[in-house]
Amino acid sequence: LEKEQVLSDREKVLETAKMIGKQSVHLNQLINTILEVSFLERREFELDRQKVMIDELMHQVVTSFLTSCDGCAVIEEDYTTGSRQASVDIVYFTTMITNLLANGVKYCDHEPHIMVSAAVSGNDLEISVTDNGVGIPGEHLGHIFEKFYRVERSGAAHGTGLGLSICRGIVEAHGGSLSATTPPGGGLDVVLSLPAEPAESRTP
Repeated sequence: LEKEQVLSDREKVLETAKMIGKQSVHLNQLINTILEVSFLERREFELDRQKVMIDELMHQVVTSFLTSCDGCAVIEEDYTTGSRQASVDIVYFTTMITNLLANGVKYCDHEPHIMVSAAVSGNDLEISVTDNGVGIPGEHLGHIFEKFYRVERSGAAHGTGLGLSICRGIVEAHGGSLSATTPPGGGLDVVLSLPAEPAESRTP
């Protein structure tokens, strides 16, 4: 921006400013990722739990994600959790779901289409994020939640190998679990299970 040939061209100024903005967002995300992994390794992972309606929180996260990425994907939502709540750290929960949504966009070579659902499963709330991306070969599925593990593919986007590891750390800190499968039609289905708060008794 300090160069005269840039300052004299308004379009070039706007193009450069947008580039700086995108890179600053990327740098901020990378710094946050490193800090989160550092906390996990040092066992300083403290949760500020709040009881929330999981379907309402999920919808807020999805709406915020679509706004921030300017409608970069088609996201369908299906919540059948009734009145069940979960005790979660809203900041870390949001980070976890946002990571999964971002992966669904990042690792898709056509129009991203993501299905987000939540339902009651026994004493747990089961949340699923299913995308139509390039998927993960079966031999790698057992390793994708390991720190720095990446699946190298020609022409595919590359990440740090930290996102899914952070997701696992967050869900396990909540007393839950995380798994992933590749649906028959391709893509990736990530399912996380969180303990649900006991259902409120109703007075007859």
